[in-house]
Amino acid sequence: MLLAVGGSGLAQAPEFPTKPVRWIAPFAPGGFSDTLSRYLGVRLSEEWKQSVIIENRPGAGGTVGSEYMLRAPADGYTLLTGTISSHAINVALMELRYHPLKDYAAVTMLSKQPALMVAHPSLPARDFKQIVALARRYPGKLSYGTPGIGTSMHMSAELVKQLSGVDLTHVPYKGSAPVMVDVLAGHVPIAVVPFAAGATHVRVGKLRGIGVTSANRSPVLPDVPTLAEQGFKDLEVTSWLGLFVKAGTPVPIVEQLNRSVARLLDRPENRRHFEQEGAELVSSTPRALAAHVEAELARWTKVVRAAGIKPN
Repeated sequence: MLLAVGGSGLAQAPEFPTKPVRWIAPFAPGGFSDTLSRYLGVRLSEEWKQSVIIENRPGAGGTVGSEYMLRAPADGYTLLTGTISSHAINVALMELRYHPLKDYAAVTMLSKQPALMVAHPSLPARDFKQIVALARRYPGKLSYGTPGIGTSMHMSAELVKQLSGVDLTHVPYKGSAPVMVDVLAGHVPIAVVPFAAGATHVRVGKLRGIGVTSANRSPVLPDVPTLAEQGFKDLEVTSWLGLFVKAGTPVPIVEQLNRSVARLLDRPENRRHFEQEGAELVSSTPRALAAHVEAELARWTKVVRAAGIKPN
């Protein structure tokens, strides 16, 4: 099981940190996981009076950085931003050198961000029920784009297909930017993209917001319904980030990390900072994050198998 600790604490916790801390961000600079890691790192540096050095180790949907982190000692001085991809979806898609339920200790959830389904205005459908009707009228003819095979957006769309029973053709791109270019140009009629990538275009009317994958509507796009309220009550998918350390890290260190990071996540000014990206900062206990990872592993393994996607 993924090592999780409660909030019992010890009478006298060790002084931590007493030297610089490395934070592995397993994606390239500029993306949301990198941005959030850096934002929190700066504030932890101020609180701890120690440097927090963000180290980008991108590749293979977060697996390169996740594997790299395991070379570090289990002392709490190397942190990892784990994602829905690196700690759930990729387990079903790839042969990995790590296991998220054995090799890491959960610290806290960091954030949740929904995907956004958008459509070019030329598509004769204003909501997902109308897209379902179109897809049933023209089976196999309606396509949708995502930032790539195995991304949380792709998996969200596969879950939508399984719940609705419609046949939509997946067009994978290499990242959010190229899929946005093509859906804005009408080359692909529908796209499932990160919320931040599509929200501005929906607000100005260049794209139609079909639905968000969160349980509740986003305050950024209050007029765009959730897919759940359009008849898919089991459809709640958020691209989550969590903070992890190496398995075997002393419990008091994990607890101190949890308290320090949770304080930052719970501050209203920090939450407001990320609202426009559709992201919700969320703290949790280590045990709650561990349970979430376990549930996500089971969920996405089932979706991948039902979709017939073969592991690489």
